[in-house]
Amino acid sequence: MTEDNASLTLPESLVGERVRLVAPCMEDAPELFGIVQANLAHLDRFLPWPAQVQVITDTEKFISDQIENREASRTFAFLIRVASDGGLIGVVGVDAVSWTHRHCEIGYWLTEAGEGHGYMSDAVRTLETALFAAGMHRIEIKCEPTNVRSAGIPTRLGYTLEGTLRDHLTIHGQFVDSMLFAKLATDG
Repeated sequence: MTEDNASLTLPESLVGERVRLVAPCMEDAPELFGIVQANLAHLDRFLPWPAQVQVITDTEKFISDQIENREASRTFAFLIRVASDGGLIGVVGVDAVSWTHRHCEIGYWLTEAGEGHGYMSDAVRTLETALFAAGMHRIEIKCEPTNVRSAGIPTRLGYTLEGTLRDHLTIHGQFVDSMLFAKLATDG
């Protein structure tokens, strides 16, 4: 298989120290929809999509798209569940996959109650380990500069802040910057 024809594959479940990452299935739609709705104001501050999740079919469409994208090795979403009780607290995923260049991007969100317990650091570390083991060379994480908690994740995990992408996203009709963090497989 040539590199151009190669594709990234990841297991449907990954286990960290404190979290389990599980590929979503249609049966997860009611629970996922429920936590998004319960955390709408919390998520809407820094993310462009929460207000678009208005009915459960929006969540079902997200899951259906993620199942299709996983099968095509385009993106990989994982529900974040607390290892001790199975509670759903967020999503972490892999986007912008380029096998040719061996790089990808990790994105994530967490419920308000899930913040401050180290769950996201564990989720990102677990996913990063699987990505480097699968042959990725570079992983990027982007976040809005005022999202201090989100920026803390790559900082704690040894990512390098490479710069700021000016007016990179629109949130509520306003352009916002994105900080770009990256880690290489050779960073150790």
